[in-house]
Amino acid sequence: MPQFTFEIDCRTDLKAIWQNMHSSTRQRIRRAEEHHQVGRVEDPNEFVDFYLRNLKRRDLQLRSGSEFSTFPTLFSACRERGCGEILSVKGSQGTSLAMAFLVCSDTTMYYLATTRSGDAEDNGAVSLLIWWSLQSCHQRGLVFDLDGVTSSGTARFLSRFGGKIKSRLVVRRRRPVYRLIQDARRLLSPNAGDDISNFA
Repeated sequence: MPQFTFEIDCRTDLKAIWQNMHSSTRQRIRRAEEHHQVGRVEDPNEFVDFYLRNLKRRDLQLRSGSEFSTFPTLFSACRERGCGEILSVKGSQGTSLAMAFLVCSDTTMYYLATTRSGDAEDNGAVSLLIWWSLQSCHQRGLVFDLDGVTSSGTARFLSRFGGKIKSRLVVRRRRPVYRLIQDARRLLSPNAGDDISNFA
């Protein structure tokens, strides 16, 4: 099935990347920089615990409780090969507000997984994470892939970072019952996919 994503060529000048962003996004990043600190997470379990805690806050859960069981091994393999990192934004009290897992190929950096706390203090945290990711991508001389547009709300948010929309094919395997439920949900609630809670 087709999927859309935004790509930003970070092989260009960093000032140009900054200027290509929407002015409101730049302003949000500046405000976040005044109050938040960005750093790298060395322990993959810290990311897993934070991700699961944020799902629980939103009364959500993974399809399988074991979906994150191999993440520490995956992360260690990425670190050994120099192709993966976890970034974290911390607030004034030193607590995590948002995290992102980034993975690189020879040509592209993927913004593979992100999660945020939903606290009032985390406003702009994800925008700041993306800006730091863009800078890391620029240092490596890669293209930055924001890894998929899942809703119109997500599209609006991600489009403000100045990327170009690209299409790609994604193969998914779904059981017939699950497909029917998803299709029915989309028909009954056409705006259900407009949540941008993970990106604000």
